[in-house]
This record gives sequence, C-alpha cells and structure tokens, in this order.
Amino acid sequence: SSGINAEYISSVQTPWLTGQKWNILFGILLSNVVLSLSSYIANGDFETGVLEPWTCSGAKCEILNEETRFLAITERKGDWAGPRQLLPVEGFSSNDDLKVTFNFSIRSPKPITANWKVRVTKPDETKYFVIYTGHIIESSYFQTFFSYLTLPNFILGSDEVQLYLEVTPGEALIDLDNISLESEEEGNWQDEANKRIEILRKRNLKINLYLDSVQPEDLQIEIEQKTHKFPFGTAVKSNRIADCYDANKDDLYCEFVRDNFNWLVDSYRMKWRPMEPSEGNTETEIPDKMIDWAHSYGKTVRGHALLWAKRSNNPDWVQTLYGEDLKTALFNRVDFAIKHYEEYSVPHWDVINEMVDQGAENHTFFLDHTGDPEIRQKVFKHAKELSPDTLFFCQ
Repeated sequence: SSGINAEYISSVQTPWLTGQKWNILFGILLSNVVLSLSSYIANGDFETGVLEPWTCSGAKCEILNEETRFLAITERKGDWAGPRQLLPVEGFSSNDDLKVTFNFSIRSPKPITANWKVRVTKPDETKYFVIYTGHIIESSYFQTFFSYLTLPNFILGSDEVQLYLEVTPGEALIDLDNISLESEEEGNWQDEANKRIEILRKRNLKINLYLDSVQPEDLQIEIEQKTHKFPFGTAVKSNRIADCYDANKDDLYCEFVRDNFNWLVDSYRMKWRPMEPSEGNTETEIPDKMIDWAHSYGKTVRGHALLWAKRSNNPDWVQTLYGEDLKTALFNRVDFAIKHYEEYSVPHWDVINEMVDQGAENHTFFLDHTGDPEIRQKVFKHAKELSPDTLFFCQ
C-alpha cells in the first residue's frame, strides 16, 4: 500500500555534438535487417546505415554517425511527423505474443513527450493505440527507456500493424537509437533482473587525463560513486525521520535511509485518514519535516496517496457521507494535498490507492457512497487539471 512508482529512466552519457555514445545490446541480433524470432522490430539500432525498413512521414530522417549510428529526425511538420515501421503480423498469434519488452534511447535539445503508438488494421476497422508514453528532459545526452508491455488484443488476427512515434512539441528535433520490441520470454528472474540492470543502471565512462610528466601506466585511479539518477526508493516512517530533523542528528534508522535510497514515500502520514482526522483539521507537520530532511540530502519524495478506495482507510467523519457531500469532501482533499505539497516539490502522487476490489473488505467505497460510476475518473481528471506538471499514478 505504499509502493514506489517511478519511471525507469537512465541517462546515457552522450554529448549532443561531440558524442561519446553508449550502445545497448538488448538481446536483438540484426544483420541486413533480418529479424530474430523474438524481435518485432528490424534495424532498431540503425547500424545498417540505411533507413529501411523504417519510413519517415512529415519529417527529414537520416542516419548519422558519431561513434555508432543513430536516427536524426529534423524538419518535422507536426506532432505526428517521424519514423514508423510495419511489424510482422504473423508474429502475433496468441495472447502470449502480446507480452513484450520495449526499449528505446532518445534525446532532444528541448523537453518533449514521446508517444509510441500502433495503428492496427483489419478488413472492416482500423484502430489506434498508445503503447508507451515517455517524458524526456532537455538534454545533450541520450535517455534510455525500458518497459514491460501488453499490446492490445485487437492486434490478433489483424492485416497490418504499424508502429510509429508522435512527439510534442511538433517542431522538436529528435535523435533515436536502440529501439527494440521483443517477446517477453519466461526465464530465470535473476537473469532478467541482471539484464535490466545492464540496460538501466550501467554505462561506459570515458575519462580524459591531461598529463605533462606522469605516464598513464604509472597512475592508480580510485573512483567513488556518490549518487545516481536511477530512482531507488523505500517507504519510510515519517515520524522517525521527523525526529532526526528536530534533533539535527541522524539515528541508525535515518542513516540507513540516507545512505541507501534517493527516493522516499511516506508509509502512512500523507494519506487522508491521518492528515485530516476531523473535517477541516489538517495535520502535516510530521510529513513536512520528513520532506525537508529528505531534500537536505538531495532526495525526492513522492506523494502516497491522495485517496484510498478501501472504506476503513478513510477518515471516520467521511464514512457517513453520501452523494454530493462525499464528492465535495473528496475534491477538497485532493485540492489541499496537491496544493500544499506543491510547495514541497512533490513530483508524483498516487491518486486512488488499491482500486482492485478484493479481500475481506470492499474497495468500492467511493463508488458506493457517491452513487457516481465515474467518480474515480473524475478525481483523476480533476487532479491533472489542478496540477498539470505533476505525474499521477494508479497505485
């Protein structure tokens, strides 16, 4: 109930102009754009030196070569302009074939949102699906995205499946590399985890030494990693952290959190029940101190959770509310929590916790008491309208 939801993003050290570039070998062997049995994309690393079988719509696409090749996309005419490729429909014959891993590296000189989509065509109908959305920061370095996906069932029995990329804003320049879409094969979980580590948490490092009299072979260099960008987090007891903040001294608990994690989430006190025990009476001192402590060490705190679908985990005074009265209380809670913690730079919120109705107690409290079958969608939309730059999650 207090999970860390973080996009897996790895910044690959590749200068925009000078170009030291990390190559990801992701279980895909390409030779003259011939597909392996487990891969649905050909020429995803562009090492063939030609664009085919990719095509380019509404933009200029060319293969450039730094230390290795990549696809440069310029002169774009809109969000839709960019590369696309037909996927082999014969590779999708069962639901198991729809379980895939998706990987790509991208960079742009301005912040962008990348939406990977598929256009699926059948004799009597064509549908469009977003399969992955990534938010890319302005950077001269490649960022690598990796995810497990389940492709839409509509693909089965289709005549044509086209993968394509839409990027906003429409005029942004884009570089792409290491694109792969591969079947998710069952295997040893440790091997799979190590594979993800190789992709997401490792990179090559090049150090230039300018020496006058000392020979490189005479040097012994020690490198100590102080921090990392990869989100590695834990749930914390915020009262323990707040005690360290007040004492201006870290005990063993705080030391362990400080030395091992760079993302934190409050296990309890940022939820509605402890934060508003009676209507209009909000208590935020303890989580506020926890966040201040975290920020003093350069750590990020994400919000968990705006609401909780399980009845008993809502404030006592809320459990007797119905209809519009409950809706008002819900939206007031969302408004207060988001606005208060915007001041503390909380970048993520889990919106409604545990909407899966299972276990001894139902998780349909908001549906039952408001009588509104769309109340959950309305809460999500309201939160996004209130704070467009915050990332909201279904926990």
